Amino acid sequence: MHDLEGDPCRYPLMGWYGLGPHPGVCTRQATAEQKAAALAALEIPVDIATADPAAVFPGVSITPQRLVCEAMTGWVAKIRGTNEKYVYARTFLNRSREQPYGWPLPGNGLYECRELGPYGKFSGFFVVKGVFRRRVVLVTPEAAARMARRMGPRPSE
Repeated sequence: MHDLEGDPCRYPLMGWYGLGPHPGVCTRQATAEQKAAALAALEIPVDIATADPAAVFPGVSITPQRLVCEAMTGWVAKIRGTNEKYVYARTFLNRSREQPYGWPLPGNGLYECRELGPYGKFSGFFVVKGVFRRRVVLVTPEAAARMARRMGPRPSE
């Protein structure tokens, strides 16, 4: 951990969600340009049609077994159908306390995640499907609403 002159620095390196290599500076010594560049990748919206669920966003990835997120913000829920009061009948998932940090996904179905990652930049719906080769597919909110309506009314948990 060094500053620009090469002197040792006691502070940890700044968080980096930029598009290039990490500049190797802490938050206190970073220039305004470096701080702005540190968030560049977070400003790119996720395009559901072309996004890779395995690496949705820096620090957020989805596998058929778990949704991994290093930051603590947000939640993940399995959608079981519709509900008059909340639109979706959700079962909220518990976050694992050991690495890799994230939410284990209990089987196939429709899931919703909200405000995951630093600064709450990613939220969306995804489906886990398959028997022998499970896979993840990101879906639009409209497609998720249709799927939930087909599941029928359920009480919330």
